[in-house]
Amino acid sequence: MEASKANSIMLRLGHLRENLEELDKKFGRLAVNAQVVGQIQRADLDTIQIAIRITMVASTSLWNDLQEQIRKASPSGMTRELREHNMPLECKALDL
Repeated sequence: MEASKANSIMLRLGHLRENLEELDKKFGRLAVNAQVVGQIQRADLDTIQIAIRITMVASTSLWNDLQEQIRKASPSGMTRELREHNMPLECKALDL
């Protein structure tokens, strides 16, 4: 009877060990997948940040080129619209 109980316990322990090993494999794959997803998200974020920087530089460059062309074409230098655009926000709020 004692041997039967011992065998039963050993059998259950064996099943538990197999289940734990299977869970460990699945968790390991899950952890690797989560790591890969995190790396992809970081790469996407980096790509977006680079695209934003490129767009900002390009728009600044275009704006500077436009200002230069208007300065050349305008006898008084800058038009009112350009002066307002270059004015600090505090001055715009005060309608200066």
